[in-house]
Amino acid sequence: MCQTAAYREHDTTFIIANIGTLYSQLSKWKELMPRVKPFYALKCNNDPVVTKVLADIGLGFDCASQSEIEQILQLGVHPSRIVFANPNKHMSHLRFAAQNNVDLTTFDDICEVLKIKQSFPNARLLLRIKTRRHFRARHTFNKKFGCDPSLVRSLLIQCKQLSVNVVGFRSQDYSFKVRVYQKPYQCTTGASTPLEPV
Repeated sequence: MCQTAAYREHDTTFIIANIGTLYSQLSKWKELMPRVKPFYALKCNNDPVVTKVLADIGLGFDCASQSEIEQILQLGVHPSRIVFANPNKHMSHLRFAAQNNVDLTTFDDICEVLKIKQSFPNARLLLRIKTRRHFRARHTFNKKFGCDPSLVRSLLIQCKQLSVNVVGFRSQDYSFKVRVYQKPYQCTTGASTPLEPV
């Protein structure tokens, strides 16, 4: 390893990874949570070797831009395995998603809904909901993403009036406590069409 590093022409960083670990961890996931389909956030590590392995295993992908969607489609991943997850998507990127049948996308507010309706009216939408800080998620994106739980009902009513297809909700917080995810689910159960977590 040291010799390989010494022979490199450039002093850029490089990564050493055990690809076998990916297989073993995903096998464990499928064994313990067979009904839960993970979506890998490409922004975490878009290394071609890693993404090819994950694509071959059958993982879903969380993409935040047109270029990320393109990278995954080039691996032969079916569009149904991609969620376009970005709180403020470019309209041109939405049109690209529409042209390539990447129809599952996220939204946090009515402005994003209106944009999606204009650029991709047949999209399937996931409402991103904030979790409460006192639930102590291990990692939280509350400051950056999500609809406040108190606004969920009114936002879903507006979505129904606009005839957009809201199919579920998501919470991006990472926690071992089920309570972190119960509150977002409870927020949606009062809707005319209860949503399922995705």
